[in-house]
Amino acid sequence: PGQVGRLAAHGPLHSLCVRLEDQLLSPSKASMVVVTLPERLVLSETLLLNRTLENEVGLPIDRIIVNRVPPAPSEQALTDAARLAEIPGPEGAAATLLAERLAAGLEAREDALAVGREAAGGDESWSQTSPPVLVPLSASDPDVSTLAAQLIDERAA
Repeated sequence: PGQVGRLAAHGPLHSLCVRLEDQLLSPSKASMVVVTLPERLVLSETLLLNRTLENEVGLPIDRIIVNRVPPAPSEQALTDAARLAEIPGPEGAAATLLAERLAAGLEAREDALAVGREAAGGDESWSQTSPPVLVPLSASDPDVSTLAAQLIDERAA
């Protein structure tokens, strides 16, 4: 709206752009929510987007939603998979793949949480007030009402 408003210096288009800019960029009237994926490159781009929006638009990110986050494996599952990976033969090879997948899922989950801390400039208190919302990985994406219920449960909506 700002760029178009500057091109149309007068008239109804200019007035519309001014109203839009006021509505979209006012922290008391709007907030920014960014949806991302738990992949390192995508998460780093999310942080860049966060900084750009705050510096160039003047509106900080209110919430980050990380979609398709793998479940956190238990320590026991990680230990058991590592122990089974020591078995020679196909069972050990399968357990090795399982251990790698469990570790990768845990790492993706930790990366998603780290994005929240970094988005807050390393402020640990941010993770207590507006932690990233982690939408779990599932066979299919959640429908709108399921996602809305999760956001409400996490006080993110």
